[in-house]
Amino acid sequence: MAMPSYRFRMPNGGAVPCPQKDFEGCDADALCPGVGHNTCKGGTFPLNAFGAAFKDASFTWTAELCKADSDGDGLSNGQELGDPCCEYVAGENFEPNLPDGYQLSHPGFANSVGNAPKVTCEGRKETGVSKFDIDAWNPFNEGEEGFVKEFRIKPYTIPPRRTTYQDFAWSFPECADGQCHLVGAVAVIDNAPYLHHYILRGCGSQSVGANWDGDKIGRSSMEECDQELDSLGGWVPGRNPFFKPSHDTSQPMPNAAVLNVQIHFDNPKKVAGVSDTSGFKIFYVRKARTHSLGQLAPIKLSIDSNTVIPPGKKRHYLTTGCNVTGLAQPVTLYEIGWHAHLIGSEMYMDVWKGGFDPSRRGFTIMKEPRWYFDDQYNVEINHRAITIENGDYIVNTCVYDSTSRTKDTRIGIETVDEMCWGTLSYYPMQPGAKCRGIYWTGDLNDGEDAHAIPIAHATNSGATVPSGLGNIETLVSIKECNVTKVRELSGGKISMTALLRQALVKCSGADISTPTCMDFLGDVMGCRCPHHEGADDLTEQELAEVKVMVTLASAQAKDLFGATPEDFECREDIATDDAPASSSSTTTTPASPAPSGARDAVSATTTKATTVAVESTATTVAKAGISASGSTAASLVAASAALLLSAAFA
Repeated sequence: MAMPSYRFRMPNGGAVPCPQKDFEGCDADALCPGVGHNTCKGGTFPLNAFGAAFKDASFTWTAELCKADSDGDGLSNGQELGDPCCEYVAGENFEPNLPDGYQLSHPGFANSVGNAPKVTCEGRKETGVSKFDIDAWNPFNEGEEGFVKEFRIKPYTIPPRRTTYQDFAWSFPECADGQCHLVGAVAVIDNAPYLHHYILRGCGSQSVGANWDGDKIGRSSMEECDQELDSLGGWVPGRNPFFKPSHDTSQPMPNAAVLNVQIHFDNPKKVAGVSDTSGFKIFYVRKARTHSLGQLAPIKLSIDSNTVIPPGKKRHYLTTGCNVTGLAQPVTLYEIGWHAHLIGSEMYMDVWKGGFDPSRRGFTIMKEPRWYFDDQYNVEINHRAITIENGDYIVNTCVYDSTSRTKDTRIGIETVDEMCWGTLSYYPMQPGAKCRGIYWTGDLNDGEDAHAIPIAHATNSGATVPSGLGNIETLVSIKECNVTKVRELSGGKISMTALLRQALVKCSGADISTPTCMDFLGDVMGCRCPHHEGADDLTEQELAEVKVMVTLASAQAKDLFGATPEDFECREDIATDDAPASSSSTTTTPASPAPSGARDAVSATTTKATTVAVESTATTVAKAGISASGSTAASLVAASAALLLSAAFA
């Protein structure tokens, strides 16, 4: 089928032969990726007879679909796909015990007839899977006491800009005692064209958000959460349900007193007045199943201003290699998934048991040579019994096709940027499990084997970056000023002082309103206060320069991301008791950090305050070496001055 994940929903979906020689879209192995289309390359309509029948079955391999002869060639779909007894169930071990010489054929074209001798099916279990209906889906086992709850955001008007990240939260007292276990999660989509993805998380502090019910919250609202959870799942196009474990598997929800979802809204045409009430439905039990899932992420690269994908590259790769540590016992891999954006085109993950050895090939965990943004599936691999233990070396590769681009594509948060995520779930859960290493970039030739990148393209052949610096865990640790954690995640190669000095480099000589600069600042500035560990050796001048960048960035962030000045605020910063009250003619804005010098210049006289604040801000910008010319500079300084006037420095 055109959607790569569909091959896992039918028997031998990745091994269907082309209906005839030189058929359009056949790959190098004479296999047909677009099984349900009228060419093998997929995306061509109308669907062939099998594709239409598969669609009518809600893309589910049912006994009825298996027994049908869609193309009328005298063989059932099951016979043609190597499941003559209709036993296949997606995600489970499939051993049809076919006789020697059995040949598959294409179920959508009558001229494709393989060799399918009669197989005795007596005593073999026919699949009981029925046509999938997400609205009627019930993931509970027979006799299992289960609970269902739906969460919808309050009506939210999507801003008329390309990219908006917005958090929403709900009080969830039912699971505040830590005894809940997730067994299913479904996205409830209201306005699909405007949704890029969302991530579901939780919080164990009952004092946070006791009355939230789909409320819009700022990023800083969850900072008081003292027991933040790992991600509970995430929806992207093509992944719904976005958590669908097997009957013996569940995911712990420790202390989930509050649920938080961060939604990425994508509004490329900047349409005004669009409302959304999307949400999710969770299925949970209060008795753990046999296996409790944990998560291991070789890479979650969302932001890195130093790494770009050059234009005009057919196969530009970003590869990470990491060593597994922190396991108390070997674990079994359960599921794998990837995430990238519009030019992501191939995905690979391999493991070198016992550590990397360039003299031998790694074992392939999974490959997706036709990765597609609108089909970001997770796939169960539990039946393959792949085990991971300390010392194993996992390699993940994201490949991008930038031939449609004329400029560099950065690693960033907008839809037109790129990301690289490779995630694994496993059992039994191990709280200390980690996989840390470096990532590097380069280019592959047509037909070159991506699995061999660690051998054929050693890390010194491209840019190398500690992979911990680009992942969300590191960014959270930076924002929380967890110096020990930051150093651990970065392999001891970074300190808070280095981060703040890096901010000056990243944001100087460029438009400070770029998302890369602002996101970097928003995450590191929780550690900018002089009394925070690791930042006390910054000079006053350096602190002043970084603070003014944050002030300017926060002004622009409101327009670009819907962020509030509090997102950049250091609440423990030096207080001033004589902060002026806003005049009645001035719109009140929440407190925002002020650049050094500008704070003392603010006067009770509005005109004087505006003049002095602008002059002071402009002076500090000049000292910091920030380049913002023309109207951009004027708007930044004006916006900064407005924030300074309305802020009450607490």
